[in-house]
Amino acid sequence: MKIKKINLEKGLFQEAAAKGKYLCDILEELDPSIEYKETPLDGTTALQRQLAARGIKVFGERSDYVSKFFETTEQSILFPAYIEQAIRKGIDEVSLISKLVATTTNIVGSNTYKTAVWEHDPNDARLQRVAEGAPMPRTKIRLGDKEITVYRYGRVLEATYQAVRNMRLNVYTLQLQQFGAQLALDEVMAAVDVLINGDGGVSGADTYRLAADLGGTANSIDYKRFVKFKNKFKQGYKPNIFLAKEDLYTDIITLPEFSNPLAGFLYAKTGQADQTIGGMPERCDEVPDNLVIGLDSRYALNRVVASPLLMEYDKLIDTQVTETAISYEGGFEILNKEARKVLNVGA
Repeated sequence: MKIKKINLEKGLFQEAAAKGKYLCDILEELDPSIEYKETPLDGTTALQRQLAARGIKVFGERSDYVSKFFETTEQSILFPAYIEQAIRKGIDEVSLISKLVATTTNIVGSNTYKTAVWEHDPNDARLQRVAEGAPMPRTKIRLGDKEITVYRYGRVLEATYQAVRNMRLNVYTLQLQQFGAQLALDEVMAAVDVLINGDGGVSGADTYRLAADLGGTANSIDYKRFVKFKNKFKQGYKPNIFLAKEDLYTDIITLPEFSNPLAGFLYAKTGQADQTIGGMPERCDEVPDNLVIGLDSRYALNRVVASPLLMEYDKLIDTQVTETAISYEGGFEILNKEARKVLNVGA
């Protein structure tokens, strides 16, 4: 099947910005992948097809040089989309965000997100037996306005065209992915802060001290205290993620109760710890020392995205890559304050 060659022009950048979409998504609208279903091109993206249509090879030991993008004006239009896709891949491959958030809300044209807080007494929320003719118990849900501020997360890509023009695209792609990985870590840091301290409308997480509240010894996590911390979540909640910094994460996954042959095999095979009493320990160096964050990711966080990955497109296609800002705008909302709790092992 012949690839549909899109007529590329700078107006695509303005369209992407106006719609709050990624440039690659705009290409997908113009060259839908569904039209290639059950063909040799099934499974390819619009960007991959448009690169192939112009003879630009990104992967493999015989990949082209970066300068290939600038042989024609049309090819240079694809350069920002190529950078965008590589950075997004780096973000997706290392980010914990997809494991932490329950849902994502996209907003356009605003730096604040107004939502509502549902307040109710859990004891009054239960269904109760009602005698015939008797009034039914009432559950009151009050709405309170709160406003989530969205911030810009970004970095400056410093590289002149002269520095990258003779670089193979397969190598440049990996460097861009690493750049994206660092952006992802910046966002995780923001999510951790909201989980611990609240979002401005919902207060900070309930925090339990290992020695004072759970009866253990400070700075010495053990299985019983870990189980007691998990049981601080109310019935109906299932904490499925436990975040901790390197040393504390190591202490948790090497507890004798978790040191069984199957768990050891899975860790050696995948590099991921097996589920611990129903939850998955995750190393997260953005968590402060001595803290473990437990959360039920089904209900804890809403990721608010005000704008997707933004780039200074004109600089990129005019081969003036020096100090090109790459960023996106977003924030986090606590959906349910009971869906996350904190353990302080140092107290």
